[in-house]
Amino acid sequence: MTTTTELTLFADYFQIHVSDADSDGDLSDAWTGQAAADHLAVAPDALGVGTAVNVNVSVTVVVLPQEPRHDSSEFDHVVEAGLDVSLGHLVVLGCTDYAPDAATFEVPPGWNRVRVARSNLARAVQADIDSDESPETTEQIRIQVWPAPESPAKVIKRWSQPGDQCRDRQRSPRRDARHAPPSSSSRGDPHSPHRPKARVQPVRGLPAGTPRARTGRRSLTGRRCLPRHQLDA
Repeated sequence: MTTTTELTLFADYFQIHVSDADSDGDLSDAWTGQAAADHLAVAPDALGVGTAVNVNVSVTVVVLPQEPRHDSSEFDHVVEAGLDVSLGHLVVLGCTDYAPDAATFEVPPGWNRVRVARSNLARAVQADIDSDESPETTEQIRIQVWPAPESPAKVIKRWSQPGDQCRDRQRSPRRDARHAPPSSSSRGDPHSPHRPKARVQPVRGLPAGTPRARTGRRSLTGRRCLPRHQLDA
């Protein structure tokens, strides 16, 4: 049986995660230079999906009983990789989201294949931090999951952003403080005005104003959510 679920996720640090809900999902060593170029970081129990923008993105998760047909011609960038889901509980979330609140999907326990197809990238990049204000400019991400033996990750179709705009955008000041990337020196200084601010969102069972990113297993600047801008510096 095929199930389809629509999500809107905040792609903080230009990434969202697909991971085994019953493991750490640590991607700290996975965001290599090649992974950043491929927009895909791979660990046995987690995948980091690079995005073109660091605002809300539209995500469609499709759980399938078998491999779907290839339709990469309809998308800008397509990658796929294996993912070990130990107990069959898969989560899809933004890298600073609170993991216990993340969308969870039932898949066959063990190895699954995950294909990520992204579209509307040029319009999203042009609109930048305003891209999520309209469906015409929102980055679209389709995630397909089906049972399959372990096999290497691969890039099926590559999208190249013209003019190195992504690197310039990550280094330049943001209009919105929530998207300001920390420098290597200010990231460790709790009093620095350039230190990234956690989004303040209510969490069940905690006082209003408790930052969501500081309550889950993925902290804002912790090991499991390595900022991709460090790789482009």
